[in-house]
Amino acid sequence: MRPLKLTLEGFVGVRDGMKRESVTLDLEALPDGLIALTGPNGAGKTTIMDNLHPYPIMPSRASKLSVDAFSYWDHICGTSALKELEWEHDGIRYRSSFTFRKPGKTGKAEYDRDYRGVHDTWRPVLLAAGQHVAGTAG
Repeated sequence: MRPLKLTLEGFVGVRDGMKRESVTLDLEALPDGLIALTGPNGAGKTTIMDNLHPYPIMPSRASKLSVDAFSYWDHICGTSALKELEWEHDGIRYRSSFTFRKPGKTGKAEYDRDYRGVHDTWRPVLLAAGQHVAGTAG
């Protein structure tokens, strides 16, 4: 798996560390070789590193290997947030999107995974049974 582009909106680490509401990193534009993120403590480096994968977890924030060991809700601010990652695996380009909405006391999270098909159009990833890879969580 090779991350290609990361967009984070509404994350505490981006807002507090970078003083921005969102950040987009074009990882394809980086030169080959070792890349280092530098900056003072609290600048958002860990928030970026924790989101360079298509899974619903921020590894450095998980307290144990369990589904209840982590909550994105602790790391987002405002009424909405987005984690969108474009990545490549076995020559196929994918896009994973996590959207978070919290208009009141409870929140809703949605997940979508698409792949880039012919003519550069995004298409939903389908499981063997023909089901779309998507999900929601309350």
